[in-house]
Amino acid sequence: MAEIRAELSAGYPKLEDVAEALGTSPWTLQRRLAKQGAVFSELVDETRRELTLIYLAEQHLGLSEVAEMLGYSELSAFSRVCRRWFGAPPSRLRDGPLGQAGQGQEKLIETASTEASEWT
Repeated sequence: MAEIRAELSAGYPKLEDVAEALGTSPWTLQRRLAKQGAVFSELVDETRRELTLIYLAEQHLGLSEVAEMLGYSELSAFSRVCRRWFGAPPSRLRDGPLGQAGQGQEKLIETASTEASEWT
């Protein structure tokens, strides 16, 4: 969801801010998400997880910068969530499949997800 992405760098996206960006009320947004079987917090986590792999593939971005871009106030919080999602800290993800040049972005994400699951 593009609106969630736009709000990430300011911290954890608030339902109210995303609803406002969409021109609707928070209640209406929640109702529409529920109708589709979605939960706002899960969409935020899914967006962060996808962007984590994309941003870590960008070698010119520092880990602290990636954490900030994803709305984490500290690198330690970002490292913990990477361990939870992928079974490895962000530095290990970057040194592994995400550090491989010449692959398409979708292939990088697929490779990183597969390899990370093998680390656990």
